[in-house]
This record gives sequence, structure tokens and C-alpha cells, in this order.
Amino acid sequence: MSARPSSDQVGPMRASAQSGRIARFLRLAWCFLRQVSGDDAYERYLQHMRERHAGETPMTRAEHFRFCQEQKWSRVSRCC
Repeated sequence: MSARPSSDQVGPMRASAQSGRIARFLRLAWCFLRQVSGDDAYERYLQHMRERHAGETPMTRAEHFRFCQEQKWSRVSRCC
């Protein structure tokens, strides 16, 4: 007796593996898109605070947003 799956079981196993790879790719693509666009900035800020400033209280989401906006728009942002 062989331990190999029958031919009617192989199709669903391949489809399941394929859908798992597609789901992983989509999850990674979504994480990349959020990082590039800055959408995950607050989550990254919280992670930084947990890792490097454990005793300090982090800003709220609204405070962090205001801080980032002030940093972005408080200086001249042109080439000349």
C-alpha cells in the first residue's frame, strides 16, 4: 500500500495550497501599500514606543496625526 493521496485528493490539496499563497501575497501587498502610503504610521509609532520608550505614555491617534501634520507642513517644502 502506498501512502500517496489518490488523484481525486490531489486537486483540492493543490487548490488549497494555491489559495494560501494568493492570500499570503495579498496580505503582504496590503501591508506594503499601507507602509508606503503612511497609513500604518500610528501602528509603527506605537511599536517604537513599546520597544524603546516602555515607561512613557504614547500620544493618542489624534495627537500623533496632529504632530505628523505639523512636522510635514511647518517648514518650507519647495525646491527654491
